[in-house]
Amino acid sequence: MCSEWWAFEVIALLAGLLGTDMLAAQTIVLNTSSLFYMIPLGLSIASSTRVGNCLGANATLKAKTASSVAVRLGLAVGLFNFVVLICVKDYWGWLWTSDVKVVNIVSDILPLAAFFQFSDSFGAVGGGILRGSGRQRSGALINLAGYYILGLPIGVVLAFSFNHGLKGLWEGLTVSIFMVSIILYILLYFTDWEHEALKARSRICSV
Repeated sequence: MCSEWWAFEVIALLAGLLGTDMLAAQTIVLNTSSLFYMIPLGLSIASSTRVGNCLGANATLKAKTASSVAVRLGLAVGLFNFVVLICVKDYWGWLWTSDVKVVNIVSDILPLAAFFQFSDSFGAVGGGILRGSGRQRSGALINLAGYYILGLPIGVVLAFSFNHGLKGLWEGLTVSIFMVSIILYILLYFTDWEHEALKARSRICSV
């Protein structure tokens, strides 16, 4: 989670190089994304707790079921966030500022933020499941690679070399979260829950 938020801080610094209007729009879009992320974050914490408890109790079927339900809920919430952001993209900026130029930039960026939110909802839940099964290292490495090896470099190139501006930075972020989500899905799909329960019991016994 820290690696993702650090990436957003880097984006904020880079947006400052694009001018005050871009920075203002970035502030609005970032706060909007933070607001819409609260529900996936709650699901992430709940799935982490539920999966961890099930594995600790050697209830592998319940752990697998909890993981499956959490993923479906994450996708549903992501779809809801996506639809809402798409519907309000032309009006949302006016809630924050009366500057027409900033509002237009926000309207241009929000569809990308909507795609980001859809994928990030799954990413949040997937990360929670990994934490619950004691695989924090895997989640951290996937996020670090997705954001810092793929997303940020692509965003910088698009923003500054291809003159996409703030939109280019968000294009890079969107690519990174989609890749992170795909890798998380593959990792969760091939999870051996019996093996994870054994690992959980071994950790409990070693305490």
